[in-house]
Amino acid sequence: MLTSLEIKDFVIISHLTIDFGSGLSVITGETGAGKSIIMGALGLVLGDRADTHQIREGAAKCSIEATFNLDGLHEEDFFETNRLDFDPKSCILRREINVAGKSRAFINDTPVSLTQLRTLGEHLLNIHSQHANLLLKDGLFQLSVLDCVANNQKEREQYRKEWKHYTALLKELKQMQEQMEQDKNDREYIEYQCQQLEQARLKADEDKLLEEELEKLTHREDILNILQKTNQILNNEQTGATVLLKEAASTLEKLKGLSPICEELAERLRSTFIETDDIADSIENELNTAELDPQRLQEVQERLDLIYTLERKHHVDSVNDLINLQEKMQLRLQNLTNSDERIESLTREVQEAEKQTRNTAALVSRTRRNTATKVEQKLIDTLRNLGMPHVQMKIEITQTPNLTAYGTEQVDYLFSANQKTQPAPVSQIASGGEISRVMLALKALISENSLLPTIVLDEIDTGVSGEVADRMGDIMQQMAQSMQVITITHLPQIAAKGNAHYRVFKKQSETSIQQLTQEERIREIAQMLSGASVTDAAITNARELLHLS
Repeated sequence: MLTSLEIKDFVIISHLTIDFGSGLSVITGETGAGKSIIMGALGLVLGDRADTHQIREGAAKCSIEATFNLDGLHEEDFFETNRLDFDPKSCILRREINVAGKSRAFINDTPVSLTQLRTLGEHLLNIHSQHANLLLKDGLFQLSVLDCVANNQKEREQYRKEWKHYTALLKELKQMQEQMEQDKNDREYIEYQCQQLEQARLKADEDKLLEEELEKLTHREDILNILQKTNQILNNEQTGATVLLKEAASTLEKLKGLSPICEELAERLRSTFIETDDIADSIENELNTAELDPQRLQEVQERLDLIYTLERKHHVDSVNDLINLQEKMQLRLQNLTNSDERIESLTREVQEAEKQTRNTAALVSRTRRNTATKVEQKLIDTLRNLGMPHVQMKIEITQTPNLTAYGTEQVDYLFSANQKTQPAPVSQIASGGEISRVMLALKALISENSLLPTIVLDEIDTGVSGEVADRMGDIMQQMAQSMQVITITHLPQIAAKGNAHYRVFKKQSETSIQQLTQEERIREIAQMLSGASVTDAAITNARELLHLS
């Protein structure tokens, strides 16, 4: 139950607080006084879209705070799941909007997402605004009324679960079939590409090794020429370095025992000769074994040309990339081979899931068809009480071939205000006053069959007057016995039915609201009866409506 609503700096509201009680609360006021602004604020705190134009001129932000009593509503799971403090006596929903356009939402002073705010708000309060009559064109709304009375939530939840599973399998099957079709178109090309890579017999890091070998083979002749020249310098019989070093060492050795320095130099020359002679032997050995190999050079060049051609073709940079690509192609061909079996298996799963989902859909459908007659009669009884003695109401349930998120039915409420006219979709033929009465009848039916604690009726009485208005008030009173009802009305007959009466008015261009005392209420209803000039007759009539005379 909504216990209070506090609004700050919203449109033309500076600050106001409204305390609500149980039963039927009526809100009245002249056109333009700001009743719709209050409803807008209430919608905002329940999760409606925010707009910076809603902030009162000159203010930095606006805030709306609604306090609810949750006793008996069994909302503990929501608070536990969302890790929110839970106080059944006082649950506070708050919404703030600043001039920068940032919107913040809170539940019991804890920041929450707009989705969380909306979810809880939908459990606590339903607003029937003036445009809600458009719901009569909405097949899902009409279906929801039927489901509410059928009390088939368990069956619908089971259906929804199976439908999600079925549609997920169906989507997977469709994607797999499309991929298989694409793969089949590409198969020959993939097989050719894969075969070409397989024939290349590529090895990891092969390109790097071949490039190093090519470098050596390409410069082999230059290397041999330099080795030959170096060998000539070292081993020439007359002027070779080894011959000269050996001769120099032998010459100095003649001074052995005569000059210690010359003896040391001779030893060093002898060591240099030995090292140089060893180098000369190595060079000669390399010359004896090394050969030019033009055939191997050609083989390496051809192999690298093949690798480079494959790299350019497949837009990769190395042999390792080509090997990875080859593995992927082989896997794709393997998957293509296995896809037929997987598609067959998945097709069987889809068929089984569809069968199970349709069986559950049939259970849901049965609850709706079994309830349709009851709903028709309830609506007819209520509408007859609202001044439509010859009304016809028919719920047309059409079976759809496809499974939808809501089952296999399309529902349409057919209506006729008299017996001579065949019923047709209510949104197409009903007048404004008739639509108001049909919507009230539907809301009354919902209130009898749901746990919704509060409903707000914003001018649902549009287009009616007199005795019909009085009977609409009676229905609202009946609804208020099982839930909190807040109604905005221009009709004195309905205003007189409330357990509490609030008047919205403008004071210095700002919207205000006050709860009326009994005497203030008499005068307000009298003014609604007679206009700005309140007559004694209007006062008497107002007292009669309030059962005070």
